Amino acid sequence: MNNARQIGMALFEFQEKYGRMPDVTTIALVKQDTATDLNLGTKSSNDFFRQLMAVAITQSEPMFYAKIAGTHKPDGIFTKAEALKKGECGFTYFTGALKTDNLGRPIMVTPMIPGTHQFDPKPFNGKAVILKADNSVTSLPIIIKTGHVMVGGLDLMDPSNPIWDGHPPVVAWPDL
Repeated sequence: MNNARQIGMALFEFQEKYGRMPDVTTIALVKQDTATDLNLGTKSSNDFFRQLMAVAITQSEPMFYAKIAGTHKPDGIFTKAEALKKGECGFTYFTGALKTDNLGRPIMVTPMIPGTHQFDPKPFNGKAVILKADNSVTSLPIIIKTGHVMVGGLDLMDPSNPIWDGHPPVVAWPDL
């Protein structure tokens, strides 16, 4: 939960500077501002979180670590090929968050099973860690049989859940 809080502070600082959290539209701005050579891709949460490093909001890889299947402790190397490389990030990121979003909207979660909308109940004693748009971090129980997390009586990942304001979540899983 502490790592999620640290990432949340970095994401909100980025949002203050660029008007939104890291997504495909901020890549060009980050490159223009920094002349970074970091891989600012568009597929994984690792890719989007590298924008935080490129603009020097954070120089800490360990905060992106979550002890889930497929991860290992980050090495702290920030070169083009090494910054948040495969397995060094354990958080799933939902792109497209705006300041006007529902404050209960999830920004980032763990331990989500990559490529699915399900959570792995094993790593955190059956709980999911969720960073929300109000910059709070909470843990919610994972339904063991389904791998779902319920919010307001609806599956967290259900696009009809009011937390998404009618916009289905755009998911960037970690590169594991």
